[in-house]
Amino acid sequence: MYDASTGGRPSYRVEEFNKIEGAAQALLAGPVGGDGSTAKMSDYFTYVASMAGLPEVTIPLGQVGYYSHVSREWEMLPVAVQVVAHRGCDDLLLNLVEKLAGKGLLDAVSTGRNAFDVGL
Repeated sequence: MYDASTGGRPSYRVEEFNKIEGAAQALLAGPVGGDGSTAKMSDYFTYVASMAGLPEVTIPLGQVGYYSHVSREWEMLPVAVQVVAHRGCDDLLLNLVEKLAGKGLLDAVSTGRNAFDVGL
């Protein structure tokens, strides 16, 4: 299991916005940020499962508020973990999600602006 997100910081599709203080670049390839620093191996965790042909599931856990310098409003960012299993263990991941939901540890995700019905 690993955190494959931006650590609770916003990441924008428009690269210039990722230079705003507090933003995190969505790592697709190449250097991180405008300071010329290069990516660490841990920055590529989102690709591990797909490149290795392993089953993986992303489990949404909640959301966190942040101030968007683009919309100039408080908005929500989803918080999730990705769980990877050995090749052929797809059912293990599906059973895990079923058990977590059955124990009330996971809520249904909404569509729209917020993933969950929680206020700011």
